[in-house]
Amino acid sequence: MKSLVFLCLLFVTLYAAQRFPNNVLDQALKAINNAKNSINTVMSDLRYSRTNINSKTQSEIFNYYMTATSRINEVLNTRLNYIKALSIEAFYYRKEKSQEAKESGKDAENCLNIVTKDMKAAAQTGYSEVESCEQAAKKELGTILQIFDNEQANGQNIKNQLDQIALGCSSSNSQQMANCIILKVAIINQGIRQYQQRASQLKNQANSQKNAIFSEQFSCNARANDKVQSASSKAIYAAVDCLKN
Repeated sequence: MKSLVFLCLLFVTLYAAQRFPNNVLDQALKAINNAKNSINTVMSDLRYSRTNINSKTQSEIFNYYMTATSRINEVLNTRLNYIKALSIEAFYYRKEKSQEAKESGKDAENCLNIVTKDMKAAAQTGYSEVESCEQAAKKELGTILQIFDNEQANGQNIKNQLDQIALGCSSSNSQQMANCIILKVAIINQGIRQYQQRASQLKNQANSQKNAIFSEQFSCNARANDKVQSASSKAIYAAVDCLKN
């Protein structure tokens, strides 16, 4: 059906060109410019969409990263303050009691130092995992942006084809030259319509993929935070055990 419509439009265009030979070449050249304008509009729209998606997604990825690291900081500082309080308690216990108790208090302090070290190591691992989550999100964003770049290149290729039409159809007979141009522009216009459809689909898909990036980064950050929270819970019991010895 589309092919039939295309052939009908082409026939009407060529028929009109034959009836008005004086301005037929101008009309043909105008058809090239109109096709270029259509391509430029799509390419401009793609550039705007790419810039917009890149800016907003980069910002949101960073916000997710900062939120996750802030949570780790909060857990770490809360637990270190708890261990510090127990360490002070152990210090005064050692200071005021007998020699045997002093040795016990000294052992408790060493034990708490180990718990502190382990807690800091767990937090550092959490930071590293959150950073990996951020890098993975940026990589996925890069994949989306590359598709936009590919379509920009496709648009430029179509423009290059349009630039070659007049030269390829060059003839001393203006009627023949015009007919050649009109035929080739009509064929390229089919490609332009497909290009417009792909651009529209790309923008819709990019928004969906952008949301998927956020969802995956959120889940990735949550797994990292859960590990730190688990280490924090273990640190509570380990710290209490230090004072029992």
